[in-house]
Amino acid sequence: MKSSYGGLAGLTLLAFTPGCFDSSENQSGLEPVLNERGIITYRYPTSSFDPSAAVAAVTPGLQSNPSPLNSLKNQQQEAEQAYQEMRRNAQERARQQLEQSQSEEAYQELRRNLLADQARNEQQRKQVAEERQRLWNQQESQRIQDGAMRLQQASQELDSQLQLMRQQQVEQQQQDMRLRQQSASNGQVVYDLNGVLIVP
Repeated sequence: MKSSYGGLAGLTLLAFTPGCFDSSENQSGLEPVLNERGIITYRYPTSSFDPSAAVAAVTPGLQSNPSPLNSLKNQQQEAEQAYQEMRRNAQERARQQLEQSQSEEAYQELRRNLLADQARNEQQRKQVAEERQRLWNQQESQRIQDGAMRLQQASQELDSQLQLMRQQQVEQQQQDMRLRQQSASNGQVVYDLNGVLIVP
């Protein structure tokens, strides 16, 4: 066990001894660190951490040739522009479809209102026509009743006149009979009311 700890301490001392290694990690500013498992790793010092240096260390030669990165950015921008254009087109189509749908709904609503108005007008027209017919029938019935009443009155008046004429005729006949009897008993010439000679 002592020999193991001694070897581990030797490796640690060797790792942290200046000039014992000359690697690319050391040249990039990395410092060796011994973790809890006894494995040496490299990290940047907290006070001097530079992300650009880390990128240069991980991907050497990338900054010397920025064309692929610019090309990727251009492609991303073009893709974003295409997406935005497609989105605007989709929104425009959706807006047009909504306007068409609203126009169709407005047309259908207007058509329903017109049909409803026509139905109401037709119903009102029928009601007015029925009311006129009812009033006409009522007036016609009243006119017929009035005519029948006048005819009945005229008939009654005519009957009264005829009855009066018959009564007058009977009275005239009775008077003529009395005059005839009187003239026969006296031997006189008698004329009736009309100037006609009454012969006994």
